[in-house]
Amino acid sequence: MRTQTVRFQYLGFLALNLFFAAGCGGDGASSGSSGIESSTTVSTLPPAEVTYPYKNTKLICDALNSSSDLTDLGMRQGLLAKLFYLNDSQPRFGSVNPYIEQGQPLQDFTLYFSRLNIPTRPWDRGFVTTTGNVITNQQGTTLYEWFGLEFQTDLRLSGNEPAGYYQLAVLSDDGATVHRRNADDSLGTLIIDNDGSHPTRLGCASTPILLDGISNFPITLRYYQGPRFHIALVLMKRPWLSPNFNPQDVECGQMGNDRFFDSTQNPPVATANYHGLEARGFASLTSENYGLPVGFLNACNLPAPILSLVQVIDVLSDSAKVSWTTDVASTSQVEVTNVGTGEVVQVPMDLRLMNDHTVNVSGLLPNTLYRLVAISMSDSGKTTRSDVLTIRTRR
Repeated sequence: MRTQTVRFQYLGFLALNLFFAAGCGGDGASSGSSGIESSTTVSTLPPAEVTYPYKNTKLICDALNSSSDLTDLGMRQGLLAKLFYLNDSQPRFGSVNPYIEQGQPLQDFTLYFSRLNIPTRPWDRGFVTTTGNVITNQQGTTLYEWFGLEFQTDLRLSGNEPAGYYQLAVLSDDGATVHRRNADDSLGTLIIDNDGSHPTRLGCASTPILLDGISNFPITLRYYQGPRFHIALVLMKRPWLSPNFNPQDVECGQMGNDRFFDSTQNPPVATANYHGLEARGFASLTSENYGLPVGFLNACNLPAPILSLVQVIDVLSDSAKVSWTTDVASTSQVEVTNVGTGEVVQVPMDLRLMNDHTVNVSGLLPNTLYRLVAISMSDSGKTTRSDVLTIRTRR
């Protein structure tokens, strides 16, 4: 069991300097079919050299503001991603492969996504760890363009979908490609080519994939964000209805940052063009359709911890000690409320992941009534608070 000692008066929290965040997305002319992309040149630096001592400071979940459509996700669900960025000396590439093959990998960080359903939107959140730290460059500014992501996932049917052949399509801003993934993780057959710098554009597969409900279909999706300000990435599918099926939908190849979604709304609202895709059988893949490659478990899907044996011990005139256990390794924190004044302070979070927790809260006033709440956060960023414990310090 580890003990954390903190003073009640201390309100600060260590802000780790990471690497990335804020407004992004290839910004084209807002008219529906224009392919003109405005370009912005920015100076980028490698990630700051900072030591990240604890596992959950390096975990990034659903970084592009995508979110699951399920409440109970298994550890084998999702997409595994790697993030790449360009340094100052590199050209601003206009296709995805150089970002992945020549870009600088973001070392030691793990990214998981529950699904790819990011409608056209301004993007100013950036890449944020589960502990709330925004990844920034060495100058402390966010990097919102000129990065690449490589996703690996195994496509599968959800419980109520029929086995058969399906057409894949991807809406992206900027470029994206989808390949079948070989057993050695190398790129196999190209399925969708929606590459290049452009506003939101629909790229469609010209050949079907087989989803038989028994085996999974492994893919690698490569995506890059060139010049800012919008971002979009939606992976879609529809049944391949017959041998004479025409895969060339009227929207395939069409582009525009207001063609498929109204990004001025929050959240973005689908347009008539997008609803037309739905009427012709297309649908965004659900969280159930994504499975992780063999050997990976999605830490972002860990449930919130369960707290037990929460108790206050060693109550003195100026301090008190709170202890508890959690069913999964989690962080430690205590919220302290002075009942008389109403002042509420959350002592700094101990980022060490453990099952046995002890927090020593010091700097309390004698003969004073306090309410204490134990707080723990699992590696996934999900938090649980204990019931309120009321104490009076000694005289």
